[in-house]
Amino acid sequence: MTPNSDDQAWEEKVNRAIDRFDIWQKYVGGFFFSHMEKALLNEDAAKRAGFGRILKRLVDLTVSFPEACEVLLGERHELYSDFYYARKPLMEAVFLKKIKPFGPIKLIFKVLSNKTVMNRPDFPELLIYVFGALKTKLGNLETLENQKKEGEGFFYNTALELLQSDAFKSRKDSQELINAVKELHPKLEI
Repeated sequence: MTPNSDDQAWEEKVNRAIDRFDIWQKYVGGFFFSHMEKALLNEDAAKRAGFGRILKRLVDLTVSFPEACEVLLGERHELYSDFYYARKPLMEAVFLKKIKPFGPIKLIFKVLSNKTVMNRPDFPELLIYVFGALKTKLGNLETLENQKKEGEGFFYNTALELLQSDAFKSRKDSQELINAVKELHPKLEI
């Protein structure tokens, strides 16, 4: 896909939005990823030349999300304690101990499930990039398999939804891509 001035303007706009959000300190990620959902879950975005670069950047932010939150919650415990205590008194301790990037990962898989994205020439590269990044940061699916049993397997279930969707299965290279994913995540039962 050859970039044009509209594509470049779109990419710069989304990158500015990413840069502008002080996501770890102000929002602990939540509002930021809602904003990204609006920016990326549409056909116009999916056709843009810079879409792949933006998605990779979002993946990189997402997989570092728990780490960044852990650091900030350590440094700014009182600020976040007050913020969450006001909303969810009983959940505060659980939240502080168990932050995980399931919401943002779910967004990324929703974006990849878009038929227009699935028809992009760089879709296989993006799919493997996502699974590779998750492998690097979160390890294999063993832990996520355990969370699935506990009813918390948002990543696991959303990944399966993508790989078992009719749009994905209709791709000529679907089995090849599943094999590549299973090499990274042998516990994924497809």
